[in-house]
Order: sequence, then C-alpha cells, then structure tokens
Amino acid sequence: MDASNDMRDEVAHLSKIQRLMPDSSNASGAFPALEAGGRVCFSHDPRLRGSDDRAVEDNTRSLIGEIFDAINESEGGNREAEKLQMNGIPYRVHKRIATSPIGEPLRRLESILELVIVVADAMRAHTAILESCRILHRDISNNNIMFYRTESGMAKGLLIDFDHAIDHDQVSRTYHQQRSGTLPFMSVNNLENNDNERTALDDWESLIYLLCWIGTFGLRSDHANNQETQDNLQIGRWTNGSLEYISNAKRSDLNSDADFARIT
Repeated sequence: MDASNDMRDEVAHLSKIQRLMPDSSNASGAFPALEAGGRVCFSHDPRLRGSDDRAVEDNTRSLIGEIFDAINESEGGNREAEKLQMNGIPYRVHKRIATSPIGEPLRRLESILELVIVVADAMRAHTAILESCRILHRDISNNNIMFYRTESGMAKGLLIDFDHAIDHDQVSRTYHQQRSGTLPFMSVNNLENNDNERTALDDWESLIYLLCWIGTFGLRSDHANNQETQDNLQIGRWTNGSLEYISNAKRSDLNSDADFARIT
C-alpha cells in the first residue's frame, strides 16, 4: 500500500496536528508532540540487497497468513480472494514513533479532582483537534488518556495513541467498516457494526464508559484486570461474550437510573 492511501497513519496525523494546532490553543500541551517517526522499511528479496530499493514492512502477511496469499492471487481470477478483499481485510504496517512529553497512567493520579482535570484536558484536545485538523481520535480508553506534571506539580491531561484516528480530509464519512476502539469502552455503534456514521459522539460515549469503569474499580485498584472480579460485577458484561451481547449489556445498563446503579 502506498503511504498516501494509509488512512490510519499516526505519524501523518501527529504531523498535521503539530502543523495546524496553534500554540495559543487552550488544548496546548494536552496532545503529544511528534519528535520522530515513520514506516520501517527493508527488503525481503535477496536480489534487492545492496540496492537502493526498499520495501515497506507489511505486517498483514504475518497476521492473516494464507488469506493474504489468496488476496494477492485475486488478480488471477480467484473469486474467493476478491470477496475477502471486498470485505476489508485490514492492512497493517510497522511504524515506529517517538513523542513527548512522557505520560503517566491514570492510576497514578492522586485524587478524583486530578482525574476530572486530566479528562477535561484530554477531551478539550480531542475537540480542538477535530475542529482545527479534522482528525477524529476514535479510541478513547484508560490507556489513551494519560497525564504528566507541570513544573508547578499540577496534573495535565494528555490524549495519546492516534493510530485508530481518521483524517476527514481524506475520508469524508466513517462507516461501520471502520470499527475501532477498546472493548470495554467501545460505543454501541462500533459494537453493533451498524451503518451509522462514526462521529465525535462515539468518542464521548466511550468516555462515559471509561468513567463508569473507573468509578467501579477505582483509580488505583488492580481489580479491573482481574477476570474473577469482573465476572462477579455487572460491569463485567462489558468485556465478556459476543460483541452483540456487550452492546445489549451497555444498552441495558444505561437504560435508567436504577439500571445504571446496578453496574457499580
């Protein structure tokens, strides 16, 4: 795949954000600065060694194996492969990236007040990036909102990990073929893989699930990673079963105040 056709190029997204976001923005410092990054390139073909020809490291083959070979044969009339290609087998490329500042996980925050500040910073950046750069993040989760401390010791939110993001200057509308997110925090639209356009509202919905998750397990608790604990709580339904089951569980849990109270 040509780099210009890679719709999920985090390096390109961060370059654009760094170029277009003004330093005076109220979201300044709440998104990563790109220090270095790019595609890893090398050649598998011994005939090319020692030459200037390079091949992008395409991880798709190692992920899907024989299906990859079948897709490559589609030009020779392999109808099954053509069907697979039409169904959107994902393309994966090895990239390396260095950003600053270095963030810390939410579990190292010292209070709920700091959590509120950090989440507000991150979502302020989310909105500003969408408005100024037309880039939609699409993966709000506990690992993608981090924080760092300023010289005064204040916690500052940091929205990271733009490898699921979509640039609306390249893709005008984001449909169900672009399912993305982290399972406990995925929006119902993403879980159901429906025909609704993916918008910023899906990310805000993910934030609701994230705050419910933290409210249930606590900021510093290890229980969220304990499968037995999850299985014994209503909110554990957000991680177990089929995507349809998880979607129905979320609809049910947020249906009323009484239903919502049961998840914690």
